[in-house]
Amino acid sequence: MTNPFSYTPELDNQIAPAVSRVLNQDVRSAQRITRGEYNHVYKVVTNKQSVIARVFRMDGWPEVEKPSWLEAKLSELNIPHAKLLYHSRGDEFFPYGFMITEYLEGQSGWEAIDSGKIDFSKFHEKLSHILARVHGIKADKYGSLTDKDEQRSSFVDWKLHKLEKSWKKSQSVTSYDTALFQEVKEKTITVLREMESKFTPVLMHGDASPDNCVIGDSGEVILVDWDSAQASIWVNDYSYIMYWGSHMSSLGLRTERAEKIFQSSGEITKNTDFSEGELKRIIQALHILQAVDLLPYYYFEQKNMEAYENTKLRLGELVK
Repeated sequence: MTNPFSYTPELDNQIAPAVSRVLNQDVRSAQRITRGEYNHVYKVVTNKQSVIARVFRMDGWPEVEKPSWLEAKLSELNIPHAKLLYHSRGDEFFPYGFMITEYLEGQSGWEAIDSGKIDFSKFHEKLSHILARVHGIKADKYGSLTDKDEQRSSFVDWKLHKLEKSWKKSQSVTSYDTALFQEVKEKTITVLREMESKFTPVLMHGDASPDNCVIGDSGEVILVDWDSAQASIWVNDYSYIMYWGSHMSSLGLRTERAEKIFQSSGEITKNTDFSEGELKRIIQALHILQAVDLLPYYYFEQKNMEAYENTKLRLGELVK
């Protein structure tokens, strides 16, 4: 794996000339956005428009062809999104390249919920409406949207491949033993294998939390930040949303918030493929896999020991 392109204050001075050069516009300001961002992200105001510039931290992530693939698919179905204006995987300033998209005016989902602009349940009702359209975009296989080496014909095989990679990396820093790994496999793969015949690969946003939504003046919910998009089962998007429901502790217990999301999401309640019990078993299995995925992410990439320890505790609770 290549070394990440880490942030330095010099980056703040490089973003304006880079945007000015590729858009051929005068840059008036560039403000770094730090909340919850994996790549280096800036809001840039030019003499003609406001844009988001995203400098990539890693080589090959997001996948080289993914931004263009997503732009074509979302535009084809007229799904609201921040349109792609520029994309490069190599630049004189940024070794792994950068991309520029439209800047969408409005509050983030969490800000809108917290301020009372939109009700928690109503927000997820609207989000589900958008996700149902996203999930209408079919894929050939599971995994990467554009990298064939990271695609699998079976959803379970793809998840098992990811589980083993994450677990191998996690074991170098955790005290977990082989018995726990086998328990994780048993509780997840068995459930998913049982229902795999009903699974179909579709486009998944991959991180459709309220943080990655913009609420416009009309109340429309628009998904942004598609870096984690991949081909998965449609339920996987909801498992992510429910896992991250812990952000809004003022709205009740985590289980209560998850149930509100579940019951507010029309794509869930109106589906005819799975019973409510089956969906909750799938989501539980996906939550276990997500916790395993997050352990090396928090430890190695974010170096966030508090989040790492909390995730270990949550994994223990999930596999009980």
